[in-house]
Amino acid sequence: MSDLRTSCESVRRWADSARRVGTQCDTSLAGHLPPPPTLRSGLPTGVNRRMRSKSWALVLGALLGAALCSTCESPSSPSGVGDRWLSVSEKTWCFISYADANCLGFQGFVVRRDGSYSAGEAVNGRVSVAELSALQKDVALLDPGFRPECDRPGPSDYQDDVRLTLTDNTSVLLSSFAEGCYRGGRDQAKQVSSDIRALMEKYYPIPFPVPDR
Repeated sequence: MSDLRTSCESVRRWADSARRVGTQCDTSLAGHLPPPPTLRSGLPTGVNRRMRSKSWALVLGALLGAALCSTCESPSSPSGVGDRWLSVSEKTWCFISYADANCLGFQGFVVRRDGSYSAGEAVNGRVSVAELSALQKDVALLDPGFRPECDRPGPSDYQDDVRLTLTDNTSVLLSSFAEGCYRGGRDQAKQVSSDIRALMEKYYPIPFPVPDR
């Protein structure tokens, strides 16, 4: 009976180790679990067979638990830019008989994370809470890899660059008409460009005020 108790205790300790590994969501068992215990051959045949069956059931249960645990939630890197941005800006150049004062965005337009905006150096204000929320939502979903996806630009009477400034002061060219490229995911970069364009059309004054000389 002492041999039977020793074998049972070995199986129980091994099963506890398997459960601990499974709880930690470690699907790679190598190096974490001791080898399954070998039952003493001196045990009665029926007992030995039952113990072997129980041992393999525990082994399979531990492996299944570890495999299922691969779906456990674990900390992961953010899927987008999130709140790691300072501002979005747009700068345009007009080519067909536009005076600078009538070229939308020629002096530059920027919306900051705190909701403030500037049109050139002469005009400052704040966008609405809803407008800022919509912009923040779209910026947060940009792909932080910023790999370029390029199209061939079509004809236009103006050129524009949309830039994103991050909290580490990195400046990312999200879209450029001249370059024909988008960064942060084509569709998402287009959406942010559309957002800043709509805000610029609303808050950038035309004609742009010319400072007194």
